[in-house]
Amino acid sequence: MASVAIYADSGMGKTMLMQHFLDQHKAAFDRTAGIERIPVLSMQMVSRPSEKRFYTQIMDIIGAPPNPRISLVDLEVVALRMLKHIDLKMLLIDEAHNILAATYNEQRAMLNLLRFISNELRVSVVCFGVADAKEAISGDAQLARRFQEYALPRWKADEEFQGLVIGVRVTYRSGGLRSCLRGPKTRPSSIRRHHFSHCRNVARSPNCGDTVRTGVH
Repeated sequence: MASVAIYADSGMGKTMLMQHFLDQHKAAFDRTAGIERIPVLSMQMVSRPSEKRFYTQIMDIIGAPPNPRISLVDLEVVALRMLKHIDLKMLLIDEAHNILAATYNEQRAMLNLLRFISNELRVSVVCFGVADAKEAISGDAQLARRFQEYALPRWKADEEFQGLVIGVRVTYRSGGLRSCLRGPKTRPSSIRRHHFSHCRNVARSPNCGDTVRTGVH
């Protein structure tokens, strides 16, 4: 299955982007089958990954922690069976560059595992990480060919950035952000989406320059 790799420096919004996607594809309980369908599952690559730690983490996330004494072979069988059971379609992995913290053999094993899961379950794997994640994924040529790569660039002092700054200032002065923050049950992700959507609309307005000039002393 086609997969995606998203690279960016720390603090560039990778995790927020992943969370936004999760919010749009939430788990749902299938009353007919009596099971919870989880089309999109997210996890963070542990600091020193291994096959057993990876499968154990997945089992913990879906609420079925395995017996600590279970063998890797049995754990893999159970984990794959559970992932099929929840009807998984996409696996999101944050901090994918942590693969490089493993030994060479462990790195190869982890890359083989990702390729195997993609093939066996026919799911897309989406990896998020810093630039080092590209080096980690390229360690397996067959796996790397499946990934469409995207990089999130840093902001530059250009017109686009100027438009964002103008939008932020106008939004704050007009009370749009403050009214959003005062909402009784407003979630942080909703605040960000409302804020940046409003900023983008203001920045595109033909009168935004006049609005800012009259409001700045």
